[in-house]
Amino acid sequence: MVMNYIRSLISNTFHTPTSEDMARAKETVEGMIVQNRVAVFSKSHCPFCMEAKRMLSKLGQDASTKTVELDRTTDGSAMQQHLATRIGASRVTVPQIYIDGKLIGGCSELKALHSAGKLEPLLA
Repeated sequence: MVMNYIRSLISNTFHTPTSEDMARAKETVEGMIVQNRVAVFSKSHCPFCMEAKRMLSKLGQDASTKTVELDRTTDGSAMQQHLATRIGASRVTVPQIYIDGKLIGGCSELKALHSAGKLEPLLA
């Protein structure tokens, strides 16, 4: 299990995605965003990702949330590049959280929506 994680980490860190990788990543990312009420693109070691996932879980969103740990999937690097391209950026940080197909941002934006009383209506 540890070896698989290390292989995945090395692959995602040093692998330059091919055009086929990017096409597959685009299809996967876009499908996740469209097919799931809440889509979270995360990294397993990221404290901001952990905090955002905990917040969504506390709000009862486990069943409607699809999470991809970009550092634990072979297409993670390509998926992260597609997420950046999707918003016109050269790179993207995690988590990237989509609700009903719309990017709401990362952990800070999720917390701000929650503090303002706007998150629960989005999830209702």
